[in-house]
Amino acid sequence: MNLANPAALDGTLLWGAGLLCLVLIAVTLLRRWQFRQVTLRSIGRDARAEARVQTDLQHSLIELATQVEAMARRLDAYTDARCAQAARQPDGCGSRAGEWSFASNGGDQRAESCAGAQQQVFELSDAGLAAIEIANRLHLLVGEVELSLALRAFAQQTAQSKRG
Repeated sequence: MNLANPAALDGTLLWGAGLLCLVLIAVTLLRRWQFRQVTLRSIGRDARAEARVQTDLQHSLIELATQVEAMARRLDAYTDARCAQAARQPDGCGSRAGEWSFASNGGDQRAESCAGAQQQVFELSDAGLAAIEIANRLHLLVGEVELSLALRAFAQQTAQSKRG
C-alpha cells in the first residue's frame, strides 16, 4: 500500500468499509436466526410453567368446590329453619313459603286468606300490573306472585286442552 497515491488509499478504505458492512450484515442475520430458533430448554421451561399453572388451577377449583358444598349445606340448613319458622306462623298468608297450599277442609281461615290474596294477584295482573308492582302492593314476594300467575296460566291451559 502506497500512502503517496491517494487513489490507492481511497480504494483500500472503500474495500475495508465494504467488508465491515458485510460482516455487520452477517452478524445481524445470524442473531436473527438464533432468536428464531426454539431451544429444547425454552420448550421444557414453558411446559413446566404451563403444568404449574394447571396444577394451581386444579387446586383452586377443588378449594372452590369445597366452599360451594359448605355454602350449600349452610343454605339448606337456613332454608329448613325458615320453612319450619313459616310453618309455625299461625296467622294469614303473609309472605312465607309453602302457605299458598289450601287446607283440605273448607273452613280454614288461612286458606281463605290465601285465596283472597291470590284473587287480588289475579285482579291486579288482569289490570296490567307487573309481578314486581303486584308484590309491592300486596306485600308479597315476587316469586309468590309469579308462582300464582304461572299456576293460573297452567290451569287455564289444561282446561283448554281438555275442551279441545
